[in-house]
Amino acid sequence: MSIPRAFGFVLLLLVGCTPPASNPGLSDLQVNPTNNTVMAQAQGVQSLGEVRFAFNGGPQEALQTPQGSLSVVIPLSGKVCYGANRLDLEVQSQVGNSDIILRRSYTFKFEPAKPTLNVPDTVQAVVGKSAVVTARVESVVAFGCPAQLRLDPGGPEAVPATVPGGADLILPAKSAVGDYPFTVVAQLGELRLEHPITLRVGSPPPPARLTLQLEGINSAPVSVIRKRDGAKVFEGTITGSKTLEGLEAGTYTAIPAKVPGFTEPLPWEGSLNPGDTVTVTLKYVAGTGPVEPGITLLAPGPTVTQPRFEISVKVDNPAQYSLMHALFEDKGILTSWSVEPNKTLYSAQVTLNPEQYNGPHILRIRLVKAGKLVDGPAQQVTLNVPWNGAGELEFLGLPPSVSLEPGQSLSLSGTLRSVNGYEGPTFLRVTSTPGISVSLNPTQADVVPAGEVPLQLSVGVPAQASGLYIVTLEAKDQWELKHFYKSLYVNVLAKPTVTLTLPPDPLVKSPVPVSAQVQGGGSIAKVDFYLDDTLKSTDTTAPYEWNWVPDLLSNGSHTFKAVATTAGGLTGEAQATRRLELPFGVRNTLNLGVNFSAGPLTLGGFVYIGGNTVGGSGQVFRINPTDLSKTSYTFDREAVRALVVESGRFYVATSSSVYELLPDLSAAKHMWTPDSGDFCCLRGGGKVYAAYGSSIRLIGTEQTVDVGEPIRALAPQGATLYAATDTRILRLSVTDFSLLQYQPLTVQVRGLEAAFNRLWVLSDAKLERHLPDLNPVRDPDALESPAWEHDEGTVVKANAAKAPDGKTTAEQVTVKTDTHYLRQSVAVAPETAYTFSFYARNDLGKVASYAVYDLDGNEIVPPTPYIDPEEKAWKRVSVTFTTPPGVKGITLYLLKDSGEGVNLFLWGVRLDKGANPAPFESVVRQTLCGAPSGMVLLADLWVSDGGGCLTRAIANGSTSQPYKATPGLAFTPGPSGIKLYLAHTDGTLVALQSDGTVLKKEKPLSETPLLGIAVLDRLWVPYDGGKLRVIDPVP
Repeated sequence: MSIPRAFGFVLLLLVGCTPPASNPGLSDLQVNPTNNTVMAQAQGVQSLGEVRFAFNGGPQEALQTPQGSLSVVIPLSGKVCYGANRLDLEVQSQVGNSDIILRRSYTFKFEPAKPTLNVPDTVQAVVGKSAVVTARVESVVAFGCPAQLRLDPGGPEAVPATVPGGADLILPAKSAVGDYPFTVVAQLGELRLEHPITLRVGSPPPPARLTLQLEGINSAPVSVIRKRDGAKVFEGTITGSKTLEGLEAGTYTAIPAKVPGFTEPLPWEGSLNPGDTVTVTLKYVAGTGPVEPGITLLAPGPTVTQPRFEISVKVDNPAQYSLMHALFEDKGILTSWSVEPNKTLYSAQVTLNPEQYNGPHILRIRLVKAGKLVDGPAQQVTLNVPWNGAGELEFLGLPPSVSLEPGQSLSLSGTLRSVNGYEGPTFLRVTSTPGISVSLNPTQADVVPAGEVPLQLSVGVPAQASGLYIVTLEAKDQWELKHFYKSLYVNVLAKPTVTLTLPPDPLVKSPVPVSAQVQGGGSIAKVDFYLDDTLKSTDTTAPYEWNWVPDLLSNGSHTFKAVATTAGGLTGEAQATRRLELPFGVRNTLNLGVNFSAGPLTLGGFVYIGGNTVGGSGQVFRINPTDLSKTSYTFDREAVRALVVESGRFYVATSSSVYELLPDLSAAKHMWTPDSGDFCCLRGGGKVYAAYGSSIRLIGTEQTVDVGEPIRALAPQGATLYAATDTRILRLSVTDFSLLQYQPLTVQVRGLEAAFNRLWVLSDAKLERHLPDLNPVRDPDALESPAWEHDEGTVVKANAAKAPDGKTTAEQVTVKTDTHYLRQSVAVAPETAYTFSFYARNDLGKVASYAVYDLDGNEIVPPTPYIDPEEKAWKRVSVTFTTPPGVKGITLYLLKDSGEGVNLFLWGVRLDKGANPAPFESVVRQTLCGAPSGMVLLADLWVSDGGGCLTRAIANGSTSQPYKATPGLAFTPGPSGIKLYLAHTDGTLVALQSDGTVLKKEKPLSETPLLGIAVLDRLWVPYDGGKLRVIDPVP
């Protein structure tokens, strides 16, 4: 037996073992909020077996019921959502000697003690820093749906949290001190919880203070480094003590330099907290220690002739040291290295200003060893760098300021000139305050004494820029020791600022006043008003105003824009979006004096509808939507039953005949009158088909077929036509109406549609999805059903294993005797090739044989083994045969006298014409909320029902119910672009998107609409008493 794999968790208690006194079934669901359970009672059965169930389309679960119990009790904690839920339930039961499956789907409300949202009232933060708040949803009951937590306003996207449980939400950084209100929102199913909080933003922490105090020496060079980014916050000579103010919190290192005749202290490192005042004593000791062995100063040599040179040191035993400095004893530290245990060579590039460093110096290497500072080698190094300290560069020819308009660009020419003999490679760049773009050419030049270098400066102003900007040009020498600057100002004239004023959203009155306020920009030449990017009005004098007079057809979202233009051509604009919601309204009513029976539909810019008079004559009306003028055509003593438009031609079915009606209703052409039978249906689909009684006619031809029983529905698809009777679905060839395939029916068909490579069958309670290739085998995936005969020694266990499709289940068959059978008889055509196929998987069996016989017991396919005892995988078994002359019925044997040791799983039986089996797929059923009120194929397939649900099937074959409301739906939706129009039986009209989003829902009058909705500029809705009402559409 096939079971959809989507069930939850339920306990079943069943009492009694008496023979059933009523039809088997499951009672209504009882919800117990006290102990958080639901219960269903099994009726008309003797005992229960395995239970399978699912909540809200979740994963399938199974449950064994207690012995003798006839009630089903299911815990809800941790399984369901707060509010509306769905339970799909299947219970294996026994009535007499038969095993049956009880199925029922329930919708119910679960609203136990309301959960609470636990959030602090206030969260602290500082300027420029975000904050984190923990939100928890507390509940005495666990829920299966997570809560969605978010901040309002702003904040990140929703964060899921189990219930009970919580999650962290990030409050955004703020740029100013103050209190900022937020709301934490938790959405749990249909329950919405809110808790206001305040983000309290305070001032940044106060700065710290560090005092460096010398001991044992009067003055010494000291450097202070911030550890976070390596920045030097102080470098210089301290006499006595030095206080550093305004330090941010963090870790700092104070490095005392070498002083001749003294041993300097180790560097100090410590943390400063906001507002700290810390004093550090740096103690020097008179005298120096011995020079460390194994340290070699490799570079530089005794003389340095360029500002940038390399210091290179070799350390033979680096594991003894942690830090190493290179310093001029008279100037301080030049560079430092962290010493690594396995690294012996260290080098660094040093750049020194010759004006400060030219002359002799003692270059000393100092190291930290076991926490103490020790001396390494030293040598005299003389800097003898040729240097023109007076040499300079100057920028010439550039104006001190320029004025530009937004969107403009400018190129300026200038000169870079050598002064006082400046020479050498020079690098140039340009920067500006943010908001404009600048570039400079060239970016590098070789300057000669008294020489000049031509410059080109480009300035670009974006369209949105305004105000004063500073442009800075910089030239520097190759050593980056000399820097020369030139600044100029760019004044960007301000665009006018526009403020747009409109009534609040939504707009519900006409006319709509629109005004614009303009500031800045100087003289304003005009203000243009736009609606959805279309110019509607221009005003040249203040106050700048425009009145929009919409009609009801303008309902929907609109963008308003005002553009102000200055006398100099600068423009500024503002825009706003509003939703126009002029209410639903009945604009006109046409009293046509008939009982409506067909339509409405549209063709060529006109509306058509059919109905019948009290005297039994039919009429078709054509209405001009512009002036509501109408024409009609009367069928004397023939009631109108259906209207169809196909390929631009208009067809009418009456109680006795089919006609082609000219679109202007001036004449009707008779197409067909059947010999007998009541009208069933008139369908288009490339061609037009009509059915009366048991006869089908291809309209426009003489091609007719009598299928032998009354027809209930038609569905064309390409070269085939599907027809449903009370017992079968037939697939006919359009070419000659020959029977291609058939499939038995177990439901009463209310509608039939071929779409998305599937056949959709609408019954009183369900929408079923079938493969387009029909299968004459009854219950092909439910071998325990009465459709399959077997002897007493053959045992069929339902739902024993997962089927090959991974979604449904297969039956296990075991046999206790040598001679046995599992079979079903099927009607066939004589002298025709067929393929018998099914899926099989061996369990613990040794043998299994299939066979095919005619109904008189004559062998067509002898018993044939198909099981390999060693093979445990699913396989598809098939055999092709030809029916003998005169044979119109056969018996298909899944098992036939196989011998002892049959134990296998079976699923998916088909019988197909020809030599190839068609794919197998279990029937998928979507339960409706009530009796169907219509089915229509648009871009998707839609079914409306009396329970208020709109069911949707899409191209991949999946189904959903995107819209559910009460009361019931009167008919299938009418399309208009991507929107659908629905009507409830209480007169409520609804416009919605295909995902179920409601655009508008109103009740213009309390009458039940009939048949359907036509959309042509407005809505055309028929009502009882022959009233066709013209209703202004929703957006």
